[in-house]
Parts: sequence; structure tokens; C-alpha cells
Amino acid sequence: MSQLLPDGIFVIGAHIGFQIVLTSTPHAVDHGAPVIAAPQEQPFPGPGQQWRIHRVADSGLPGRYIIRPAYEEDGTTPVLTDNAQDDLLWVNNTQPVEWVINPTPRGFTIFNDKEQYLTAEHIGAQIRLGKPNSSPNQTWTLRFIAPAAG
Repeated sequence: MSQLLPDGIFVIGAHIGFQIVLTSTPHAVDHGAPVIAAPQEQPFPGPGQQWRIHRVADSGLPGRYIIRPAYEEDGTTPVLTDNAQDDLLWVNNTQPVEWVINPTPRGFTIFNDKEQYLTAEHIGAQIRLGKPNSSPNQTWTLRFIAPAAG
């Protein structure tokens, strides 16, 4: 059962090391910009480490969200997306993917409608989309930074 999160800006922390967070890399490749697990910038998370999460109001199900970087470049609005060609996570200017954010005893799991879970394998690695398992690599922490701008 999913609980509702407030719309806002979050830092998404991986459970694979101290202050390791979901990070959108600044360079683009064939499918967009890779999303990796990287150490949090200090003293505050950088722009590529902040994510705007908002609930999909008309999805009919609780816990469905669109996740996009909190920053915008050149008037574009990239979104966190899966890719049919691989099992990796990207930021790209494409159709939004609905993500389910589900609470667990250890944190949150985040997965798409194909039940592919965000999986952080190790620091510096691109985030993978994997089958569900009980490993901490699929557990995330959501730290609220600010409310969504109107």
C-alpha cells in the first residue's frame, strides 16, 4: 500500500553508502543523461541531486508519481525515464514514466509499471532497473527539501 507524498523537491538517497544519492549527470549520451549513485555534494545537494516529485492525480492509483530533475535547462523539462533498449535509468526529454513509490520497513522502493525497481549497484554506477529482491540496493530514502513551486 502506497502512501501519498507531498509534491515537492526531494533528495533521493541510496542505501549503499553514507550520503550516496540519485544524481543526474551533466552530459548526455544516446538515450539522454545517465542517472548514477554518487556522493552528495556538500554542504547541500547540487542541482543534479535534487528531484521534483509530483503525484499523478488522474492515474486512479495512489503512489504514482512523475520524477524529474528540480532544475530546467533551456526551457526543457526532462523526466526520469526507463528505456526499452536497456535496463538503465536516464533523464531525457520524453514521455513521462509513472513511478510507484512504495514504503517498506527500511525506506522506499521505486518502480515502474513493468515492476522494474531502481537498483543502485555501487557508488558511481548508473542506476539499473531490476527485478524485485530484498537487497538494500533497491531501498531509497526521500529527504524533503522544499515544496513544489506553484
